[in-house]
Amino acid sequence: MTWDDWIPVVLAAGRSERMGAPKLALRHGGASVLARTIGAVQRLTGRTPLVVTPAGGPVWAEAAAAGVVAALNPAPERGLAGSLAIGAQAGGRRGLLVFLGDQPLVSARAVAAVLAEAERWPTAELVAPQFRGGVPGHPVYVARRLLAGVGQLEGDRGARALARNLPPELACCVAVDEPAPPDLDTPADWAQFQQQHGEPHAPGAGANI
Repeated sequence: MTWDDWIPVVLAAGRSERMGAPKLALRHGGASVLARTIGAVQRLTGRTPLVVTPAGGPVWAEAAAAGVVAALNPAPERGLAGSLAIGAQAGGRRGLLVFLGDQPLVSARAVAAVLAEAERWPTAELVAPQFRGGVPGHPVYVARRLLAGVGQLEGDRGARALARNLPPELACCVAVDEPAPPDLDTPADWAQFQQQHGEPHAPGAGANI
């Protein structure tokens, strides 16, 4: 097994309850949130990610339009844990590099730091970034050994929950001296994103979706 035996995975099956619309299908500058996230992951890792989406609907359509392989989550109500379990079944003999679909501004510095640490420390089961102010974030590298326990998770508990009982030599955080990339969870988050990057519109039925 070589260091190259990992794949990037984008978790994109959330129900967008706080946004009130499928947030990953919201459009900005002619591209959806999910398309921007996929593009960033491809650019920063040099690999095409597996994308975990709901079965059908606008988010699945965005993944299909981006030309990526979509792993379907038939039960998005299970939360992040269910999507991570589906991603874990898909491949990556050594592990996964896990991204969130609603973070199109994924940090290039965090990607580089996590990958470098995981390659330097082959026994690590989890490597995660810690942004300025001690804020945890993504992407998170999760070794195949740790993914074996993903079925124990429920709701929006992710890989960090699996790592809580690991000894320090098997899990680490890498410091990234910049603010954590924003999540796009609410209409206020989306409005702020639009204001900072142009094309201000509110989420809802119409041109944004």
